[in-house]
Amino acid sequence: MEVRHCYQTGDSKRTQADEALARHFMLSGILPLMPLFCNQSNPGIVSRYRSVWVIKQGMESYDLIKTFSGYDLYDFLKRNREDFREPVIKLLRSLTK
Repeated sequence: MEVRHCYQTGDSKRTQADEALARHFMLSGILPLMPLFCNQSNPGIVSRYRSVWVIKQGMESYDLIKTFSGYDLYDFLKRNREDFREPVIKLLRSLTK
């Protein structure tokens, strides 16, 4: 499983490495899964990857993680949203002073 938040880059070296990894998984009898947690990934890259990866995007990715692990990552992130934002906001405010 190759987990990504989003896939925007068209970097050919990264793309080739990801495709090689998926092929290695397949030859090893492992289903290559790529959850993309956003819905705004580059459609050209996602389309290309679908030839070798099983791709889940957005909420499908969170559902996949929950199915495999039993852990609701989406709920965890929602419940702790403010705790995650607070240090970032503090840092940004300190930079504007």
